[in-house]
This record gives sequence, C-alpha cells and structure tokens, in this order.
Amino acid sequence: MTVTANGALSNQLRQLIAYVRRQWITRRWIGPERLSVRDNRSRTHNVVESYHAALRRRIQVSHPNMFQFLGHLQRATADYVNDMARVTNGLPIRRAKKKANILNEKRIKSCIARYANRRNIIK
Repeated sequence: MTVTANGALSNQLRQLIAYVRRQWITRRWIGPERLSVRDNRSRTHNVVESYHAALRRRIQVSHPNMFQFLGHLQRATADYVNDMARVTNGLPIRRAKKKANILNEKRIKSCIARYANRRNIIK
C-alpha cells in the first residue's frame, strides 16, 4: 500500500516509520535480523513462547486442575529428556510434519520468494 495523500495519515505514517527505524532497526543489539523471522527455521524469537504453545496443545483445556497440570508437565519433561537422549545419539527428534504445517511452510516460502523477487526488481 502506498500513501500518496499529503494529509494527517501520511504524516502519522512517516512518524511511525521514523519511530520504528530509530527505536528498533538502527539499534545494534536489535536490528532487522531480530525483528524478522525470515530464514529462521523456528519462526519464533522466543523459545518460551514455543514451549508454551506446545504445552497448551498438550493440555487442551484452559484451566486443568493442579494434578492434571503436573501430570502434563511430567510427561512433557519426560518427552524432552527422551528428545535430548535422541539428539545425543545422533537420532532425529521431530515427528512427521502435519499436512497443515507443510502447506503453511510452502505458503511462507512462496511469499518470501515473491518478496525477494519484488525487491530485486525495484533495485
């Protein structure tokens, strides 16, 4: 989307872009590499976020009772210990990808390729 009007919206957009550039992009310890998940296999910047999502999928209810929750934590811990043992022995730890994940991955790669091609055309 291109803003061509010389109005308040255009001015606000310029201010937002200046803010993002100043606060996030040009900072050495942040930079664009940490703001984007492009070429990042896990597509998340936060390992805890990933663990939390996996735990939510495992539990499947919003508020399990304490004993159910502890049981889920014990099984998750056992799974991760087993995964570490597999890694130590040079074995793969990931299960087969689900069809939805495969399609999502394909769609993301297609979007990244279109974006890269568009950037090469503009240069």
